[in-house]
Amino acid sequence: MKRRITAVVGSSLSLVLVGCGESNSSATSSSTGSTSASWLLDSEPESVSNVLAVKQSASQGDRVAIRGVIGGNMHPISEESHLFSLVDEGLHNNCLKEDDHCGTPWDYCCAKQEDVRANSATIQIVAGDGSPLTGGPSGISPLDTVVVTGLVAPRPNDQVLVVHADGVYIMPKD
Repeated sequence: MKRRITAVVGSSLSLVLVGCGESNSSATSSSTGSTSASWLLDSEPESVSNVLAVKQSASQGDRVAIRGVIGGNMHPISEESHLFSLVDEGLHNNCLKEDDHCGTPWDYCCAKQEDVRANSATIQIVAGDGSPLTGGPSGISPLDTVVVTGLVAPRPNDQVLVVHADGVYIMPKD
């Protein structure tokens, strides 16, 4: 069993990455925290970019619409706050191969962790006044493809992308 630890910037959230094969039933279910999901969008926003493109070009305060897959670690959705990890759709996830039988494919344990970090963003859903919401976000799950709209938070360096989201659209599954 492989164990890796990585820090994800955004509201002091540390996420522990654990390799394939370990199962955690709470990671597969959406958190129940907010009774109001006013941040869920009914239609897909326009002018959407992928995580990597936004990470390479966005500056603090930019309004973005970013598409990606919820994942990148064992617990990509926080149970304490409306915070989740988003991975660029272009990063190949070998854990989804039919013959892999990975119990936690959303953790991208089959990819190089430096590639996962380079292709990831932290999303924090905020209230209309910009304050963070508490409780885990209901309605989203690991491996959901979503489009997030919001403002880019301060960027201490080009490796860190945190988006203060005011909207999330869940892409229909095929």
